[in-house]
Formats: sequence, C-alpha cells, structure tokens
Amino acid sequence: MTDTDPRITLAEDLFAAWSSGDADAPARFFHPDGILSDIVGGEHRGWPAIRDFFAKGLQRWPDLTLIPDEYWLNDRGVALRWVMGATVGDAALFGPGVLGRRWRSEGMTYLVIEEGKVRLEVDYHDSGAAPKSLGVTARPAAPAPGPADAPVGASDREAIAALVHRYADAVVRRDAGAWGAVWAEDARWVLGKGRDVTGRGAIVELWRSAMGNFEAVVQNAYNGEVTVSGDRAAGRWYIGEHFRRANGEAGILLARYDDTYVRRDGAWLFASRELVVSYQGPPDLSAPFQPTS
Repeated sequence: MTDTDPRITLAEDLFAAWSSGDADAPARFFHPDGILSDIVGGEHRGWPAIRDFFAKGLQRWPDLTLIPDEYWLNDRGVALRWVMGATVGDAALFGPGVLGRRWRSEGMTYLVIEEGKVRLEVDYHDSGAAPKSLGVTARPAAPAPGPADAPVGASDREAIAALVHRYADAVVRRDAGAWGAVWAEDARWVLGKGRDVTGRGAIVELWRSAMGNFEAVVQNAYNGEVTVSGDRAAGRWYIGEHFRRANGEAGILLARYDDTYVRRDGAWLFASRELVVSYQGPPDLSAPFQPTS
C-alpha cells in the first residue's frame, strides 16, 4: 500500500473545506495572497476576497458540496475532476417545480501549490449545468422591469451575465452546441474584417471556421454594463483571450463586445454581438493597441 501524494491530500482537504458550509474553512489551505479564478465567478485575489466570494455562494447554496473523483499531478501542483451539487431552496432561481431537489454540475480545477499551500486555484465548469441537471433550461422570467432603458434589475443582470459567461465557457470547451444555444435564431454576429453574419446557423458555421485556426483558446469575460427596455436589452462586456494558433503561435486578445439581447420564453439570448478589438498580438503587448470609441 502506497502513501497518498501530499498534493492530492491537500486537494482533498481543500475540497472538504469547500464542502463544509463554513466560509472560513478553506483559509488554512491558501497562501494569504492566493488567487481563486473561476470561469463563471471571476478572479478573486487574496483570502479576504476569496472568502467574500465563497460566503456569498453559501448564502444561496448552504449545503454546497464539491466531491473530487480523479487527480493528475505535475511539478507545479495537481489537477482534479469533481462533482458539485446543492439543494434548490429558492423558487426564484430555477422555478417552484424544482424546490428541494439537488442539482449537479461537473467541473475541473487546477491547483498551483507552493510551500504546501495553494497559490492559485483555477476552476472550470458550465454555468448552465445546474439547471440542465434539473431538467430546466433557464430561470423563470424576471419581473417586469421599470422605466424603459433603466439599469437592469439584479435578476436580469445575473441572467445576462450568466449568458455572457456561458458563451465564454463554450469557447474554452469548443462546444458548438452550447455556444450556439446562447444566440437567438435571427441574431447577428459582427467580428470585423468583413465577417458579418446573420442567423444562428450561419453564426455557428463562422465560429467553427474561426475556431479551426486555433489549437486552444481560453476566453474570460470581465466587467460589463446592461440596460433593459421590456424584453430587450443592450450591454457592453470586456473580454480577454489567451490563445495558441494552429501553427503554434501564442497571443492574447483584449476587446469588448457591444451586445443586444432579447428575452424569449423567459430566457435572455444574444440578438447581436459586435467585437471591438483593443489589442491582438504577442502576450508581451509589443503590438500596437487599436483606438476604440
């Protein structure tokens, strides 16, 4: 019988802490200036910020669990696969029909370990997996908004932010089905350089063609703004991409999407996205920045 590798032991202990219901439990496994980067929830630097993010999650999902089931080791740390779950306690989240049921979402994490503690945790998962596991496709329709063009309400903003993050998640996973599902049937996608297509089928075809030029892409969605007018909304979201082209060339993209959204059957979808590039080039930012307005 062999001893368990200490990196796996650390991962097991950390994920037991994430599953404890105690917002302070993971603290002893992190460096004080550690970083948690969640593809849906964003980046949180330092334990106070990580704790605040975790505590807010526990308010919504007090019986949250993350159960690892497989590990891979390298010189810097450990990667692991896990299953996350929690019980629906608020009908406003996924509708009254699933109250009391437990959702499930699979994901992966990479831990960078230094001096026996976590310096960096990077989490990958699908923000739409929880409702899918319950047999629902979206949150129920939000209450009617206030005056036209008013700032979007919290529930609408969360739904649109989740839409933006599902888009980025599907890019990373190269999941054409999930990526296409975020668009309205009559949507428009403008990528620049003459690439301007309308209709979900044409949009997915262009995306498949564009993704064929890359060996790997990691897209992150950052800050954004949204305004609403009835069942339509407009927004602006800043994104970053780290990529490696099919020819091995590495680079980054810094840009924003100017968006419009439409709510259909209670779910927000992209009606249009137009990419506005600030920088695209080597990771050292040696290429020129492009003027934007």
